[in-house]
Amino acid sequence: MLKRLQTRYALVLIALVVVVVLLLTLVHFTSFRSSLRNLSTAGAQAVSAEFLTLTRERGEAVADFLSRALVNPLYELDMRAMLELLRDIKALPGVERVVVFGTDGRILHDGLEMLPGYGEVAIDEAQSERLRSQQQALIERSDGDLYVTRAIHIGDDYLGGLRLQLSLRVAEQKIAVMEDEFGQLAEGGLRDTMMLTLLLTLILVVLVLLLAFFIAGRLARPLVKLAEKATHAGQGDYRALQRSGREDEIGTLEQAFNRMLNSLEETTVSRRFVETVVGSMKDGLLVMDPGGRVELFNRAAAGFFKTAAGRLHRRLFLDLFPADARERIAQAIERLGSSSQPQSLETECEEPSGRRIPVALSCSPVNIEGWHASGVVCVLQDISERRIAEARIRQLAQYDPLTGLPNRALFQDRLQQAIAVAERSERLVGVMFLDLDGFKYINDTLGHFVGDQLLAQVAVRLTSGLRKGDTVARLGGDEFVVIADMLKSYEDCAVIAAGLIDSLKRPFPVMERELFLTGSVGITIYPLAAEDTATLLRQADTAMYRAKESGKNSWCLYEKRMEIVNVRRMELEAALRRGLMNDDFELYYQPQVELASGRVMAVEALLRWRRFDAKLLAPADFLTVMEDMGLIVAVGDMVLTRACRQFALWRSRGAKLKRVAVNLSVRQFEEQDLVARVGEVLQANGLTADVLELEITESTLMRDPEQVIKTLRALKARGVQVAIDDFGAGFSSFSYLQQLDVDTLKIDRSLIQQVPQNADHAAIVVALIKMAQMLGKEVMLEGVESAAQLAFAREQGVDSVQGYRFFPALPASEIEQLLRQSAPSPGTELETF
Repeated sequence: MLKRLQTRYALVLIALVVVVVLLLTLVHFTSFRSSLRNLSTAGAQAVSAEFLTLTRERGEAVADFLSRALVNPLYELDMRAMLELLRDIKALPGVERVVVFGTDGRILHDGLEMLPGYGEVAIDEAQSERLRSQQQALIERSDGDLYVTRAIHIGDDYLGGLRLQLSLRVAEQKIAVMEDEFGQLAEGGLRDTMMLTLLLTLILVVLVLLLAFFIAGRLARPLVKLAEKATHAGQGDYRALQRSGREDEIGTLEQAFNRMLNSLEETTVSRRFVETVVGSMKDGLLVMDPGGRVELFNRAAAGFFKTAAGRLHRRLFLDLFPADARERIAQAIERLGSSSQPQSLETECEEPSGRRIPVALSCSPVNIEGWHASGVVCVLQDISERRIAEARIRQLAQYDPLTGLPNRALFQDRLQQAIAVAERSERLVGVMFLDLDGFKYINDTLGHFVGDQLLAQVAVRLTSGLRKGDTVARLGGDEFVVIADMLKSYEDCAVIAAGLIDSLKRPFPVMERELFLTGSVGITIYPLAAEDTATLLRQADTAMYRAKESGKNSWCLYEKRMEIVNVRRMELEAALRRGLMNDDFELYYQPQVELASGRVMAVEALLRWRRFDAKLLAPADFLTVMEDMGLIVAVGDMVLTRACRQFALWRSRGAKLKRVAVNLSVRQFEEQDLVARVGEVLQANGLTADVLELEITESTLMRDPEQVIKTLRALKARGVQVAIDDFGAGFSSFSYLQQLDVDTLKIDRSLIQQVPQNADHAAIVVALIKMAQMLGKEVMLEGVESAAQLAFAREQGVDSVQGYRFFPALPASEIEQLLRQSAPSPGTELETF
């Protein structure tokens, strides 16, 4: 009871007050009463006003942040993104509700998972119209809540808005309680003090006066501290008031005030935090007053102009930009003033050194209290990297990244332009399609890295060999196309094509190697052959293939009849694919006769195609096309498998054959798993390696000597026999042959046909035979068809022969009948041995 302030004041003042001091104390405490009431009222009003201001600023800051963050989710109606944003905001203390509404004012999202408020009216039509016409948020206060409504725009388009509800009830209740306590404390204290003053005596005048001052001080100091703390809270200092240790009403008031400060600190966005965020922005932020001078800016803005912050303040905004950019910026600001719609443009900032930085400038109107007109807030964004990326994208869209040449899209555009110019000037345009001969082999053998470097060098040479104004483009792979405009005749184009071919003759140095390439060029002329780009390109491609068929390393002018050849080729390709699907390919076998014994000692497997019309075709009729189709490896593997299977069948039936010969294509010989595949086929058929002879041509040997030697050694290590087919038709050197692990040289039939009547041919064949014998190789003559050729072979000591003089290529069933004979049948002239 004695701890209560009211009781203590009564006991003290009753004991001390005397009549003598009544008037003096009355005057003193009358003044004290007025001061106390004014101080209490001022403190409560200051706290209330400051809290309302802070709550409003906080609501505007949150609404402004959400209006920017919700642009893309609202534009794309991304409900998940809206939910995440609204859920985070609703978690903030003091936020009662936050909703997003559309252009019709109805709720699109209320921050809840199940959207219970979807479709409800968030704002009425009048509020919606006000919101569309102004950039600032609408602030309303109703029933202890503060409502902040903000529009959301994308560019000039109004997307809708958001409505934020902040509670003021708790703070208002606390302020009201504090006001009541202030008033009660003042009234009670003064009433008791006046009663006590009546009991004072004259003797206690001095003591009463001192006691009165003491009491006034005890009452005023806590209130003054509360008022000072309220002022500090308005400045952002929310540290709690230091406790005095009192347990009376003053102590209770201190505790209530501390709780209020904690609540304010939790529910208010700090101004310093906002300043820190703005200061850390990468984009420059500037605020102009109505006179066009910079009033506010962040560090990034000063960095754009490479100037000290002090020199930026109060400068004319337009003076910060280069002279040639000011007019556009001024026009944008003028449009902003007339339409109140945000304006955006791309311009440049200029540093003191003269270096220019491309920037995106966005301007919006801003209303600042105390300004007679709207100001402008501008955001500067450095778009240097974006400009570089855009240039890179344009480069990639129009140019080949490997060679730097125009790609197909840019080629089409250049060709259309050349045609338009030629049409006006009555000149010709040449289109040349160039394909590199032998590039695929280099790319497959040495790898794509070497191939890429080779293509880059080819591009340089082709470009340097053109006239000024001509275009060379890369369509893909090893295909290039050239546009030569303003031609007088097709001969001009032929000269250019010949120059392109000549530019490729010199070796290409790549990774300490010298690589050689040739090119085949197809030519077509606008408007002589065609008038549209697609047809011209197709015609040049057709002529290029004719150049390849004519021996490569040459050019060919498009002719109409080439289309017919192409159609026939396509029909042949389709027939070949059907033949493979229907298993129309058969193996025939041509016997090889050993001259010493006169017996059939081996057979050569030869591929035949029984076409849909029952006509039987030899490999010369379709093998080249099959190679171009990429089927030669699969077909070659089929021949190897079937030949070994058939040989094993003959062996099981008692045939006394030494071996079976199988031809390998260039592509098949270059396969990395050739040796392993041969071993698998032999093992699958239960054959030893020495019964298989693989025949390769001289052209195969010359493609990559190092790899050829390596592959031949691997085959020999397995025990497989190897023969060089069509020997003498190529350019194999004696020293090179010495390095090759081959067993047999089969002299080409083109040389045998003129033997022995042609002395020159006979001399060549004799030299080849002697060379093979010196190297320790077996010798076989192909295409032996006459008795004179047979006698020549026997005279030169040839080991074996093959040809129509003895047997043509026969199906497997006839070979089996032949093998049952102990010697060749009559009529083969083997009985003359």
